[in-house]
Order: sequence, then C-alpha cells, then structure tokens
Amino acid sequence: MTDAAEEVGTLELRRLHRLADRLVGYQVWIDGQLVGEVDDASMVTLKLSEGIHRIQLRVAWCRSRRRKVDIQPLATTHLVCHSRANRLNAVLMVTLGCRGYISLSN
Repeated sequence: MTDAAEEVGTLELRRLHRLADRLVGYQVWIDGQLVGEVDDASMVTLKLSEGIHRIQLRVAWCRSRRRKVDIQPLATTHLVCHSRANRLNAVLMVTLGCRGYISLSN
C-alpha cells in the first residue's frame, strides 16, 4: 500500500469480541483493495501512505459502511469494529441491515 519514498502512518484496527460471528474473520478493504483480515478479539496493524483512505470491512454479504480515514505521517490512527448483530436483531441485521452489519468507529 505504500511506496518507499512516501511518508507513512499506521492504522490499528481492533475487533471487539461478539458472539454473533466470532468464528469468521472480517475482510479489510482499503481503497477498494483487499489487504487483510481481522479475527474476533484481535487487532491488525497496517502501514498506509499519508492522506485520505477509504476503509470498509466485509463478511459474507454483510459489510460496514465505508469510512474515510486521514492518515498522518508517523502517526497511528485507531479504529474499532464489531458486529452490530445480537440475539434479538440477527435476522434483521443479515438481511435488511447487511450494509451496516459491522460497526466501524474511532
């Protein structure tokens, strides 16, 4: 994702534990490219070039909303993600709510 001459920053993406989909990893998409996966109750660290990047997480047909993140050189940007599904709303979340199934926030 970065060129040797570019200034780089760090994106730390932490996934909180949730029972709903704990056995599957979330795909991490940055600027339209699949760059990795984050498992339940874990964290991934990515080096990114300076500037605005679009982050989205996906699992099966569900996803997060796209989020713009401004990466600063030599700085770390922290994001947290988790499933928004629970026992009461799971069917709704994987159908009508599938485009906001994953919460992605600071």
